[in-house]
Amino acid sequence: MAKTLSQLVEVYNKLRKGKKPITRFASMADAKKRVAAAKMSMPSKNQVSPIKKAPKQKATPKAAVIVSGTTYGSVLKAFTALKLPIGKHEKFRKELKQTKDGQLTFNKMKFKIAHMQKGA
Repeated sequence: MAKTLSQLVEVYNKLRKGKKPITRFASMADAKKRVAAAKMSMPSKNQVSPIKKAPKQKATPKAAVIVSGTTYGSVLKAFTALKLPIGKHEKFRKELKQTKDGQLTFNKMKFKIAHMQKGA
């Protein structure tokens, strides 16, 4: 540890990087106390930094659809409820989204995009 007040001022200012430097201490006791406190506030080399959470990813927007007056949360939910072939829902959904008016017929049922929502 530094022996003189001027050396303690240098140590103290180095410990407080980015803060306004001081020019002197009132006493040796005050200097030792404040340097010790500054050292305690420094993160130790063995201290583990907190784990940062990954930023939340935005949910994939899903299109709600109306089939025969009933609204379904997605094309998949409509296909499931209406017992339509699940393997064809992705291709149909893509075609439905590409239509200008958001309407398309599948198996004599008229599908219409209701609105876009965020969610599962």
